[in-house]
Amino acid sequence: MFTIYSKNVGGRIFDRYFHLWKNAEKLLLEELEGLKKSGWKVTRKTDKMNLEKGFWEYQYDLLTPNGEDATLSLLDGYFAD
Repeated sequence: MFTIYSKNVGGRIFDRYFHLWKNAEKLLLEELEGLKKSGWKVTRKTDKMNLEKGFWEYQYDLLTPNGEDATLSLLDGYFAD
């Protein structure tokens, strides 16, 4: 298993891959603080176990200064082969 830090800004997706969840979370929170300082607004935070789907949901929904929707999220990743 690995963790994917996914940033989606207006449909433009940038993914980074980490061995450890805590390293991905640390980077997400550092980047979130910088974005908030530059005028981005947090509209919602999700940090819970989705029992129906069987995975943890960790995501910040944001609004950019230009009015674009954005998300910062952590996703569990698995190799299929």
